[in-house]
Amino acid sequence: MPRDCAQPKLKRLVEPSEGEMRAHHTILLVALFSCLLAVEVGAQDFDTGCISVVIDSNNTIVTSGASGNSISFTAAAQQFYTTHNDDYDFVLFFPNFNHTDGSFHRILFNAITGLGSGRGSIDQRASYGASTRLQSLNNYVNYTSFPTDPEARIPGNNDSPLSLIAQEVGHRWAAFARHAAGDNSILGRSGSHWSYYLSVPGTGLRTGASSLEGNAWFDNGNGTFTATANTDGFSELDQYLMGVRAASAVSPFFFIQNATGGQGRASTQPPNPPDTVSGTRVDVAIEDIIAANGTRNPSAAAAPKSFRQAFVLLARSNPPQAHIDQLEAIRAAWEDYFGEETDFLGSVETCILRRPLDVVFLVDISGSFTDDLPVLKANAPGLVQSVLDAAPGSRFALATFSDFPFAPFGSAAAGDFAYHLDQALTSDTTAFLDATDALSTLNALDLPQSQYEALFQVLTGQGRDLNGNGIFTDLGDIPPSNIGAQADRPLFIFLFTDAPFHDPDVEVDYPQPDVVTAGRQDVINLLQNTPFVFGLLSGDERTQIQELADLTGGQVFELGIDSSGFAQAIVNAVDTTQPPPDLSRLAPLADLTITRAEINWQLDDQPELALVRLDGRVVLPDGFDFAHLERSGAVTVYIADTDAVDNHPTFTVSSDLWKSTTKFSDGLELHIKWISPTTGKYRLMGSFRPGDLAIDGQSDPIKLSFVLSLGAEMLSRDVSVLPNEWDRSDLQHWRKK
Repeated sequence: MPRDCAQPKLKRLVEPSEGEMRAHHTILLVALFSCLLAVEVGAQDFDTGCISVVIDSNNTIVTSGASGNSISFTAAAQQFYTTHNDDYDFVLFFPNFNHTDGSFHRILFNAITGLGSGRGSIDQRASYGASTRLQSLNNYVNYTSFPTDPEARIPGNNDSPLSLIAQEVGHRWAAFARHAAGDNSILGRSGSHWSYYLSVPGTGLRTGASSLEGNAWFDNGNGTFTATANTDGFSELDQYLMGVRAASAVSPFFFIQNATGGQGRASTQPPNPPDTVSGTRVDVAIEDIIAANGTRNPSAAAAPKSFRQAFVLLARSNPPQAHIDQLEAIRAAWEDYFGEETDFLGSVETCILRRPLDVVFLVDISGSFTDDLPVLKANAPGLVQSVLDAAPGSRFALATFSDFPFAPFGSAAAGDFAYHLDQALTSDTTAFLDATDALSTLNALDLPQSQYEALFQVLTGQGRDLNGNGIFTDLGDIPPSNIGAQADRPLFIFLFTDAPFHDPDVEVDYPQPDVVTAGRQDVINLLQNTPFVFGLLSGDERTQIQELADLTGGQVFELGIDSSGFAQAIVNAVDTTQPPPDLSRLAPLADLTITRAEINWQLDDQPELALVRLDGRVVLPDGFDFAHLERSGAVTVYIADTDAVDNHPTFTVSSDLWKSTTKFSDGLELHIKWISPTTGKYRLMGSFRPGDLAIDGQSDPIKLSFVLSLGAEMLSRDVSVLPNEWDRSDLQHWRKK
């Protein structure tokens, strides 16, 4: 399935009262989000909060062997860049599984001089899917084994999660510099860390030693030196090499020559405080570093101080919410850490950038919209900014409609039209807002409008030649137009209206006899050819737009009469990019057990209804993530009489924390609550019309079939229930007719 796509989460923002509905027009907003991606891959990647999730569901990234899991970071990066732009200086991968690759830094681009022999000119970005901005790729060990506190030490390691990130990020610039030509005395492990005997204290709030290793040695003044600080932060030397500190602001430092005693560690070993050694102090000045390695170019005056980094959770299947939350906590703490440990000379921005969108405002300007249009104009700047905040670089277009200018639907004298493109997609938000501000309403004689035709034109741009003469200029014609959508950008259509849709599929004389225009089926056919559509809608005329949203996996919002929820709805729409769960990798569901089944007749207060309660437990495969399944809405529950399982009413769980309610036309109302998502315990409570169920005689219990469907996996159990409060004398009242 193409990515950057999402299944819906239904969210009720503001529900007007029935009186408010009668007293006011309610703006109807639909955002149709088309994932027009040219590349289709197997993994169901998504962005959530400020991190990105890359999932290797096709086993193209991770190879499992006798020694463990090995990761192709070329493949991982390429997959990330299929749905993200080259907007990041660093891409940091955080696998949530064990692997053999360890934590490391991989330099992909460098044009900086003066960093040392280990940092020459290089450009390998194209192999990883980037071209202009990416500098480095980092990887880390299974971060789910880290302590939950990002500042706490990792067991068996002198690093905290944050100082470990600092080390790998710091390798973009260090530690490769020598203090004298041909002399490796200040270099340690692998020639890319500081020597155990180099004193490189951090300058930040944590008063630790450099995360690039070395130690923060204290000169005791008697030929001995003591190190007590943990690895934490960046030294002045680190910051100079990073380009955030001027050479003139780097204090002299030293290393210990011919060290003896203490732990007796080699210069290539990582720090392990506390330690006290004897040796000879050798002082080093920044001028020595410059003489041995050359002047840093660009200098601190010209070098960038802020870096954008992508935090990417690398997983083999959909990660549990706990893994997402843990990485999000690390990410947020890292931004503060980097600033604090560079003396606030540098900063990082780590929130993932959404792919730029193409956004079309499709606005009803019929007479009934007169009182709503000022609200739209007032909200338009905020709507635009909300989209730009969530997806920088997005473009905007404006199109309008009222109705075809033929009585009794519209008026030629009033200038009614079925569709008009006012502003093609543009990044010039001033031009877009000016066009929006210039809108005025027309007439349209009846309440339904030409929404289907307008949607058809947005999606095709082919125009409408009503009499077939090929000139598109006669009354009611729609000239061909092109909104300028790009295949690499998701398309949003925000449809603002307060009216139902004219549908020529059922209105045979609309807009004129023997004239063909777009109806419901035309629009549905177009949407079925689109991989995914993401919808926003509101208002009292729900049926037609709800159908489009349901068809395309849209997102539904009910917005208040003052349209105050628009901006938040758009932000939620852009941010809600959870994919459906990857059920293809699941083992068959192990068991479905019903532990309690109870039906109560309500003969006194509600004689037409019976109440049902089912408690039970679902046994799921190891690692199955209920929380992610719930977010996607991919759980379906059926309850029906045994003889009609194939025709059962269905209920699909929405996003309200495993609690929801729905009603069906046949009178069934079902409430579901997952008591424990971790254990799979559930409780179904509902009501139904007993006449819908078969009763096979006075002594027989009611027979129900309960079916739980998780995507492609389905389990069912028959339930035999002898109802409480059974009134045998009234049995004929409940017999199915």
